[in-house]
Amino acid sequence: MNSELIQYAKLVPFLGKTLGNSFEIILYDMTDPSCPVIASANSILEDQEKLRAFLPEAASGRRIRSRGYLANYPFPAESGKMLKLSAYLIPGPGDEVLGALCVCLRCELFFQMDAFLKETLRFQAEEIGRDAPAPEPPESSPELSLDTVWEVIRESGVAPERATQKERMQILFTLYGMGVYNLKGAVARTAEALRISEQSVYRYLAKIKKAGESC
Repeated sequence: MNSELIQYAKLVPFLGKTLGNSFEIILYDMTDPSCPVIASANSILEDQEKLRAFLPEAASGRRIRSRGYLANYPFPAESGKMLKLSAYLIPGPGDEVLGALCVCLRCELFFQMDAFLKETLRFQAEEIGRDAPAPEPPESSPELSLDTVWEVIRESGVAPERATQKERMQILFTLYGMGVYNLKGAVARTAEALRISEQSVYRYLAKIKKAGESC
């Protein structure tokens, strides 16, 4: 292990305790071609291995190297769930990168909380305290949430960064048919997951709606 990384290894259990179990903390030695794990907290073995393969490629990017970090990058975990990856590149002499201190947020719990709050708070404040008709059931499935976007993309087997227009259209067609776009924030979540702009998502949806109207 590079001796310069010892001081950073002490941060790993501290961050793990401070941030809680929803965060995985992993420190990698980037001076070794195998990119070994020096220290970890709250982490899952499969995620460590997938990140190990991803980091050298990410660290070679010009923008990331010049900035010195990667923040809130959507990263599909080995378990099939979604992580938000942030990595601080530990600098060495010259242009060398000694290590990477990774903080990964497990998104699943927050997607569930988001869907729960939206469903629970679906009422009009002025109706509290007086008789009101029972609300209409939501158009979408009770199990539908913004997490569905990630699940559909994962099941499609398409890598977002290499997806063709046809593959993106098929994914949005599936999500549209499921009623995902009845959920607030679905367009933004789709854009994030497919790594395209929200304007592009709206253009795809316009084409889908137009095709449906012409049938």
